[in-house]
Amino acid sequence: MDYLYIRAWHSTSGSFQYYIDRVVMEARKDNAPQNAIYKSQDGKWHTIEDCINERAAARVEAEVSRMKRANHNAE
Repeated sequence: MDYLYIRAWHSTSGSFQYYIDRVVMEARKDNAPQNAIYKSQDGKWHTIEDCINERAAARVEAEVSRMKRANHNAE
C-alpha cells in the first residue's frame, strides 16, 4: 500500500474513504513524496516532517504503524 501518511492523515481527520482515494490518486499523479500528508492550495505537497502539531504528528505516526502491521499480517 502506498501513501500511508496521506491515508493516515486524512483517516485520523475523519475524511471519507472516497476523498482519501482521490488524494492518493493525485499524489501518485504528482509523484509526491511517500511521506506526504496533504497538498496545499499552492500545489505544494507537505510531509509529516512539516507538521508542527506534535500531537497530530504522533497520531499519524501511530496510525501508519498500525497500517503497516495490518498490511504485513494480510500478506
